[in-house]
Amino acid sequence: MNTYRGIPVTSRGDIVLITEEAIRLKAPPMQICCMRINKETQISGKSLSRGIKATIRDEDTDLDNMQVLIRAENIEYSEAGTGMRKGFRVEPEMPIGADLTIGNTTIYVAIKEISTGGVGIMTNANGIVGKVFKYGRSARLRFKIPATKTSSEMWINCDCDLKNIRNFGGSCQIGIRAHWRDHLGTIQSFIEERKNVLLNELKRKISNSDLLSMLMLLLL
Repeated sequence: MNTYRGIPVTSRGDIVLITEEAIRLKAPPMQICCMRINKETQISGKSLSRGIKATIRDEDTDLDNMQVLIRAENIEYSEAGTGMRKGFRVEPEMPIGADLTIGNTTIYVAIKEISTGGVGIMTNANGIVGKVFKYGRSARLRFKIPATKTSSEMWINCDCDLKNIRNFGGSCQIGIRAHWRDHLGTIQSFIEERKNVLLNELKRKISNSDLLSMLMLLLL
């Protein structure tokens, strides 16, 4: 299992070689390309008591034969529930600007991912995040969701809870559980349309099944 811009990409693969040092797998072009993009993959099967996660190096992918070499030193067990998200988590075409408010304090954030369970955001307000916007606190999220084929753009104003918080240099990533309530239908429509756009985008880039088209995908 891998992801493409937030969407899970899962397929069956065949083990073509097993040694003490590595495992060689054969997988569909879409999966191999996503492995190259993600630099890792997750593997599960009836013969495995637990799922495993493997780091993928570019030199270990064989685009001509659609195979990947997974080295033993790059394998570890997946955490429980890894890869088992409920529903799709999609990336908007462009990050969506939003206001996140607790009490009288509001910060500007960029929504990078959207799901029926919440959003993933980035912000440069690291200092305020550590003092006011902490794990477990309730907040208010306000943003305008882009128009789709079936609905016009709309303001979303909902309660939310702050969950995962990670610092990345000068920015901060926050996972938010959103209580969409009356907006849930709008969010679901946006996710479904965005999912179809992204999957068609990936399929188009691999449809010719030649090496050039796959390399173009990898260079994005």
